[in-house]
Amino acid sequence: MPSTEHSAATRPEELLRVAQEYADLFNARPLEDVDRLIADACVDPFWDDRTNLLSLMADDAEDLGLVLATAPDDYVVIRFITGQWIVDTSPVDWESLEDEAFDSDFPS
Repeated sequence: MPSTEHSAATRPEELLRVAQEYADLFNARPLEDVDRLIADACVDPFWDDRTNLLSLMADDAEDLGLVLATAPDDYVVIRFITGQWIVDTSPVDWESLEDEAFDSDFPS
């Protein structure tokens, strides 16, 4: 399991390093283990509650994601893309995802 000890003055490089550790761990395990590994990551100081939103939206293991953050706008998502788990630094429209998850009138 990736290290869970982080200093209070965490730098973005540390966030990226820890995220890559998780991506490597996920890639080394069967896909069906990833849901449990993501749940276990909730003790990591970088854990972000937006992980729960991704879990809520997931139809299968490939749709899961782990969000790690040092601040609301300083986050990464470990997600399954092109057959492997990667660290994705692309911006996410969290508001739109919340609308989709919780608004029954949201178009599919």
